Amino acid sequence: MTRRILATFFGVTLMVTALGAEPGRSGPSSADRPPAALLAAVAELHPDMRVVEKSDLNAQDCVEFRGAHPGWIAGDFLGDGQLEYAALLITEAPTKKIAFEGRTYLVHSARVVVLAGPVNKRFEETTLYEFDEALPTIRGLALQEPKKIFDPSAQRDIWLAHPAVTFFSCGQFSVVYFWDGKRFDRAQTSN
Repeated sequence: MTRRILATFFGVTLMVTALGAEPGRSGPSSADRPPAALLAAVAELHPDMRVVEKSDLNAQDCVEFRGAHPGWIAGDFLGDGQLEYAALLITEAPTKKIAFEGRTYLVHSARVVVLAGPVNKRFEETTLYEFDEALPTIRGLALQEPKKIFDPSAQRDIWLAHPAVTFFSCGQFSVVYFWDGKRFDRAQTSN
């Protein structure tokens, strides 16, 4: 069985076919279509970007997304009693081409954001991570429920008081972004 792994070449994440298998895990359970308020906020704040869709995923390598939406989640990430959205955004058009192992990849600019609000009909955005990505992608978002998590890179336990945003690459890594009361912090929870 083959699977795709990430390779970084000139700072761009690409997928490379490798032998092996990775057991699946549960993904987020969001509706098939992002809410209208989220789509409107993305259109206003990033007219050249869109929410990553199921069709953008490498379905062979991201089996945990069958039946779930990889591009957005909702939760009270700030602990303020309000619902916020987290979204994985990607440019509509590729921003560059990269040649790697005899293939040419179309690369898009991407980012993970949290949108709070709306206040006066506008969302406030916090960018958690920006990167370049080739399609199909193996990255997505999942909702992390409040609980104790362990950050092996920092050798620390973290007690999450509120839901948090998990950003991951299928079979590769996951990073949890959580509100610490003043700003978003991060913990790498797997390699």
